[in-house]
Amino acid sequence: MSCEHREDAGAWVLGAMPADEHERFAAHLAGCEICRREVAELQMVADTLPLAAPQMAPPPELKERIMAAVRTEAA
Repeated sequence: MSCEHREDAGAWVLGAMPADEHERFAAHLAGCEICRREVAELQMVADTLPLAAPQMAPPPELKERIMAAVRTEAA
């Protein structure tokens, strides 16, 4: 079985849908087992992505550079 909306599952999981499409897909999910299953499978993958990259500490000067940019923008 297939569903024409199945391709929207990735955007749903990543939070990359415009608000109106998000609402329509949410309503669709309520009645579509195919899309619910696709979302569940993609969500497992998306949840593990942060663990795939090595953790790195930011350089100590990064916070000051960011705060300098914030202060400049605020002024």
